[in-house]
This record gives sequence, C-alpha cells and structure tokens, in this order.
Amino acid sequence: MRRWIRSTHLALSVAVTPFLALYALTSLWMAHPPLNPSSERQEVVELGTLQVSPDDASAIADLLRAEHGLQGRLLAHDLQGPGPWTLTFGRTGEWSQVVLDPGTRQATWTRHHANRPGLLISLHESAGFGEGRSAAERLWGGLVLGVGLALVGIVCTGIPLWWQRRSERRPGAIVLGLSALYAIVVLGAIRFG
Repeated sequence: MRRWIRSTHLALSVAVTPFLALYALTSLWMAHPPLNPSSERQEVVELGTLQVSPDDASAIADLLRAEHGLQGRLLAHDLQGPGPWTLTFGRTGEWSQVVLDPGTRQATWTRHHANRPGLLISLHESAGFGEGRSAAERLWGGLVLGVGLALVGIVCTGIPLWWQRRSERRPGAIVLGLSALYAIVVLGAIRFG
C-alpha cells in the first residue's frame, strides 16, 4: 500500500511541475512589473461603414466576426450617449476595441497582440470554461482543472506518507497549521479587507 501511495505521489508531483513553474513565473511577473517582459503590438484597421443597427451590441459583434474576422468574446460595450461608442472583445493573448460613430456608422478596430510573456500572463489569468470560450480555452481550462485535482491528490497521498514518519510529525503539523492559518488570513483579507 505504501509503495502505491508513494508512486502516485511522485507521479502527480512530476506531472504538475511544469504548470506550477509557469504559474510561479507569471505570478512573479504580475507582482513585480519591472520584471515583466511582456509587451504588445497594435494594429489599427478602418472598417468603413457597418450595415447594422448601431444600438445592438450583439448584432454588431456578429457582423464583425462574420465580415471582418474579429475573434474573441464581447467583454464590454458602451452604446450610450452621442458617441463615439466602444465595444471591447478579448481572447487569450489578444484584445480588441472597436470604436463606432453612431451617426455615420463608421468603425475603427484596434487589435492588441501580446508577445510570448504576455500570452503566458493571459494564460495565468484565463478561465477556460464558460459561454463563448474557444476550444483552445476550454482545453486549457481542462488542463488547469486536472492540475488542481492532481494537487489535491498530492495532498491526499502526502499526508499518509508524512504521518508514517514519526520524527517528522511535529514539524509537519506545525507547517500544515501555519499554511492553513496563512490561507485563512489571506482569504479573510480578500473577503473583508
């Protein structure tokens, strides 16, 4: 039994190492902006006159996808006031903003493409499941879910391995208790702070 637990613990640990390394690196970049090597390039496209009702965001989004190849989910839109109106689209590694003059229906599309570190950061922030997600984003979400389950497996197999070593029970219990306390304090600060 112990050999099976140990083998499972080792296999899960090796499997999640690349994902944890990626997460640690992108966390470092996000927490310390001077270390962040990400950048983006912009591309501006004049779309001309849109043949669509200018006050229907979903119709405008469908037209932009069908006729101009715009990709991503509609994240936000501002179709109020005299204009110009804006629609913001996003997908992993790229976001776009369409500016529309409601009177003339003239539109400009600005695309923002992330470089490789920027793409990794957007993967860090990405949630893979939900309405309007691409197949690649759903696949990434499945991988993240698998890594989360593997981490639970590492904990579940690590506790019996740790408990069998009498000399390490006390230090392990202290580390486990401090980790739990840290998690509670951080979650409380996020929730109530």
